[in-house]
Amino acid sequence: MSNLPRRDPLAALLGTDEGERTRSESGPLLRLLLFLVLPAVVTRFGGFRLNENVLWGCRVAIWGATAALFLQWLADLRRWDSPAEFLRSRPGGAFFVLIGLVAIPLAATHYGLAGLTAAAGAWSFAVASHRAFRAVVLSPTLQHAPMVTLVGSFAVIIVGGAMLLWMVPRSLAAGQSITFLDALFTATSATCVTGLETVATGSTFSPFGQAVVLALIQLGGLGIMTLGTFLVLSTGSRLGLGGRAMLGEALNLEDLGRVSRLVASIFALTFVIEGVGALCFLPWFAGDENPLFSAVFHSVSAFCNAGIGLRSTSFQDYSGAVSFNIVAMALIFLGGLGFTVLMELLRWAGGGFRQHRKAHWLSLHSRLVLTASAVLIVGGALVFGALEWHGCLEGRSMGERTLVSAFQSVSARTAGFSTVDFQAPDGRGVGESSRFFLLFLMLVGASPGSTGGGMKTTTLVVLLLAVTALFGGRRHVEVGGRRIPDDIMKKAAAIVFCYAITLFLGVLALLVTEGDTFAVGDLLFEAVSAIGTVGYSVGVSGSEALSEGGKIVLTILMFAGRLGPLTLVLFTAGGRGEPPPVEFPEERVMIG
Repeated sequence: MSNLPRRDPLAALLGTDEGERTRSESGPLLRLLLFLVLPAVVTRFGGFRLNENVLWGCRVAIWGATAALFLQWLADLRRWDSPAEFLRSRPGGAFFVLIGLVAIPLAATHYGLAGLTAAAGAWSFAVASHRAFRAVVLSPTLQHAPMVTLVGSFAVIIVGGAMLLWMVPRSLAAGQSITFLDALFTATSATCVTGLETVATGSTFSPFGQAVVLALIQLGGLGIMTLGTFLVLSTGSRLGLGGRAMLGEALNLEDLGRVSRLVASIFALTFVIEGVGALCFLPWFAGDENPLFSAVFHSVSAFCNAGIGLRSTSFQDYSGAVSFNIVAMALIFLGGLGFTVLMELLRWAGGGFRQHRKAHWLSLHSRLVLTASAVLIVGGALVFGALEWHGCLEGRSMGERTLVSAFQSVSARTAGFSTVDFQAPDGRGVGESSRFFLLFLMLVGASPGSTGGGMKTTTLVVLLLAVTALFGGRRHVEVGGRRIPDDIMKKAAAIVFCYAITLFLGVLALLVTEGDTFAVGDLLFEAVSAIGTVGYSVGVSGSEALSEGGKIVLTILMFAGRLGPLTLVLFTAGGRGEPPPVEFPEERVMIG
């Protein structure tokens, strides 16, 4: 048997490595366990709703997945010297296919005759999901394009979550029904940590369905690539260069050498913060049917900046509760700072409190993020309070006015929880001027490498510094004794341009699909909320008047906003590309 190169563990786990032909400790075993357990669990908890559409989908999935397995393995077999060598080198995959080829016809015939066609549907769903995920990430062409893997992984998780919410009866509360489009919208909103809803999560879904939504929020907040790396590191394996490149793209990191350490720290820090937040929330949800689950759900949703709650009024019932608001704002703020900044703050604090060690200084990135976040929070609270002083804040005490203004300022930059009503009539809700101001905060969003979306705080800072340098007649952008590279400024300008174009096209599409059903201002607000992954709504998303086309447009905007329009543009273009081999002469053009 020929010597084959050592596999990248993350690529092994995700199925993106040509080294799939080699023996692997973790990758095939984890995949095998996952896709053996998944159909059993799904079938155990209710199977699928039996109707003609589902049965047709099951048949398509069964035959499609079986054909895909058979054709791929025939193609793979042609590249090996002998079938025996082929099966010896891929025992996990061979075992999986063997079980699949035996179980699928048995489930489709024997169990079908007994009236348990859900078993066949469950298995076919597992196989189809497996094939779809591998189809996205397995191609050797995509192994050097981390953004393609990132986009594809998010898409597969969203579709998988939508299928669980739509096809598993136990996902829905008694007497509730849901269309696939609403399930897809909900799964996208949760995975992209947005918070817009076409159906109420608390009343439409059962505890099982709410747990699915919670899992999607956690996956979307941490990132699928981050989760994959954590699973690899937990087995004691090392992360290869390809895996570090994928994680660097997902976390927006330049230094790939720090990825492995950062991911381990991210998980520890995330669960500690979410756990503390859940304990702090617990007394406030003591009256719920399951207080612990409610506390955990809202803590995870707040830290991941998702804004999805189990109550239709969001946090309006706690608008005057100081301790509740402080905990919620702290979770949102920490989740929106970015994991690199959080880790740097911990190192800085640790070094500062030890007298025998020199304190760690914050990097320029962390200083810009903290400064921009503070200015946006304080400035946003002051402006919102001034605009709504005689609006939705009227009749409240001075302390509650301050608390409500601060909460909206923090939450508007991608979290989406609210302590005021955005849809109340007769001037009791948030006014038009305040909504217009919140558009700015929603577009700016959180910071790079965080659980939130938006154009990011540093993008705004870099552009402001570039404008200041232009007005000051300086050739370079300088701040804090450092010079910002030109490629960073180009990226910032490209991000703003892509957001503007995507938002323009999204609003235009909504105007086409909705006609005169909604006001232009309401559609603009909803579109900005979607692309900024905020979740604030003025009633468009939850309205029965919203067309299917409008739901699709908002779904696309949420997906684009979470990954970033620039990422999608580069994904469409096939990656970063190579620089041209020659440089052309420079010539100036007139602008402005």
